[in-house]
Amino acid sequence: LYAHQTRQELALKVRIPRDDPHVPSVTGVWDGANWHEREAYDLLGIIFDGHPNLRRIMMTDDWVGHPLRKDYVYQDPPWLVEVARERQKDAEGLGLGERS
Repeated sequence: LYAHQTRQELALKVRIPRDDPHVPSVTGVWDGANWHEREAYDLLGIIFDGHPNLRRIMMTDDWVGHPLRKDYVYQDPPWLVEVARERQKDAEGLGLGERS
């Protein structure tokens, strides 16, 4: 946070347990934290207690897990698999990757 009038800044860093990632929301003090907290919830799984609208902001509602967590198990999204299959079909018969 930065106060332009007084030229003061504040950086807040907290430790939260991985298995119970709860922290109080600061949206009551700083309205701009709304989107930042939603993004942290969506991608990291941090639950901001007291947030007025804590729901996913980037990932689809049916997405399982939080993709920026170190313990997140990444699986290829279905659209990447389909793109790879189409490219493979396009390359078949062109001699790409074949040894002579």
